[in-house]
Amino acid sequence: MLFRFLENKENLSFAAVFTPLLGALEDASNSLLLGKLAPAVPSGRIAEKEFFNPILTGVDGKKQKYLQDEIKKLERTLVFRSPISPVGHLRFCLEYANRGREELGGILKAVKETFATEADVKLLELSNSVYQFRNKYIAHQEHATVSKDLARAQLGNWIQALAALYDRGIRPS
Repeated sequence: MLFRFLENKENLSFAAVFTPLLGALEDASNSLLLGKLAPAVPSGRIAEKEFFNPILTGVDGKKQKYLQDEIKKLERTLVFRSPISPVGHLRFCLEYANRGREELGGILKAVKETFATEADVKLLELSNSVYQFRNKYIAHQEHATVSKDLARAQLGNWIQALAALYDRGIRPS
């Protein structure tokens, strides 16, 4: 309804249309991460520490730093229940599981085993679109306005992404 109200106005950001959906997407993404990856986290601080510090030899420096940063974010989400950007964390997991070539251990092995399904490939496409639009037009607003055609298309993507998360058995709270 809000989109319909705003679609004929000029020079709008449409952020108000997406903000409520962003909260639902973040919650659903976090629930999916916790529901699918938390059971793989070993108990005991030493085992946990090893799980979140896999050996990354053979991975070049820049990619190694990227993986280490993402692993720390996953640890923050799974152990400390304090995610920074659940949509971004889920996007990383989907990307790594479906496009990562390395066979690494610990959390990265769990990510590959958990998120390498056919349904996850579709969810990856949707999450990439949602994430990019979120960063450009909603969260960081790199662009002040968005065309109504782009907003309409993204609204459909965001709703499809929520539906895909529901299909994975996750229900936002």
